[in-house]
Amino acid sequence: EDCQWICKLFSLGLLRPSVIPTDHIRQLRIYMRLRSDHISMAGQHKQHIQKALIMMNVRLPEAISDITGQSGRKMIEAILKGERDPDHLLSLCHTSIRRKKAEEIRRALTGIYKDEYLFALAQAYNCWSFYQGQIQQCDDKISAWIDNSLPPDKTLVSNKKLKRAAGINKINIPNFEQKLLLLYGNKDVTRLPGLGCNNALELMAELGTDLSKWPDATQFVNYLGLAGQKAYSGKKRKQKRREMPAAGQIFREAAQTLLKSTRIGLGTFARRLRSRKGPYIAIKATARKIAIMYYNILTKGIEYIEAGTEAYQKQLQETELKRLAKLARKLNLTLTPLTVHQ
Repeated sequence: EDCQWICKLFSLGLLRPSVIPTDHIRQLRIYMRLRSDHISMAGQHKQHIQKALIMMNVRLPEAISDITGQSGRKMIEAILKGERDPDHLLSLCHTSIRRKKAEEIRRALTGIYKDEYLFALAQAYNCWSFYQGQIQQCDDKISAWIDNSLPPDKTLVSNKKLKRAAGINKINIPNFEQKLLLLYGNKDVTRLPGLGCNNALELMAELGTDLSKWPDATQFVNYLGLAGQKAYSGKKRKQKRREMPAAGQIFREAAQTLLKSTRIGLGTFARRLRSRKGPYIAIKATARKIAIMYYNILTKGIEYIEAGTEAYQKQLQETELKRLAKLARKLNLTLTPLTVHQ
């Protein structure tokens, strides 16, 4: 009965269309989604590590930038083994940390080492380490999938323009950037603003590399939930928000990173729109632009070339001049540039 009811709803156009990936892409999707879940869980246990240290009055999270970095892990493991001497713990840190933050770390390591606090720290650190192992197992599966997916000619060509993925949980695969370029048919999507190698592989897992199932870019961004959705009821008009697929969220995250970029023209566009419409609309509009450029690269081979903020400002000025000239003609006026006296 359920299948008959679903069939009827589909025939009436009441079901949203969905993308069914090939079995090969589905394998990568499962590995990537599992990896993302493990990263999220590891992040929670990292917060538990910081909480346990703060309860012990060990202020390492404030002294070093990453408590789960090489220096932080060495100190935590030594503390769990019974070491309490601040000087000895400091000697486990990297040379640059000892040179710049020696006194700060000594003060941070003067804590209250109670058994219950140490137990909480050990539990959190063991859980974090467990999920790091799970992430590595996913990386191994992803690496095997990529090697099996490469074209017969597996010649890797070095491309210095490829950007490395940002973040501490980079996919640990040898020659990952070059292999990713081959998987995309030598179409470098990592040149798009905000997209790194991790993001590109996540998009491949969600969308595949064949975007011909979407006839044009408009339908593509509509599927991603990045197009404007409006609901009309009589004279009432309101914005309609619907659930966004995982691929759309990836583009949104890429757009969000551009809000702090001062060298990319699209970042200037995002900040300018945020000042007028707010962050939600700015991120969505910027993500839509990135998605359209991604679609054009894969379907039309149109490469993205970053012109910088100065080119964007110049283009914006030309647009404003055209608008003012049109308004002047409408009002039967003439625009005259101002002469600046030295």
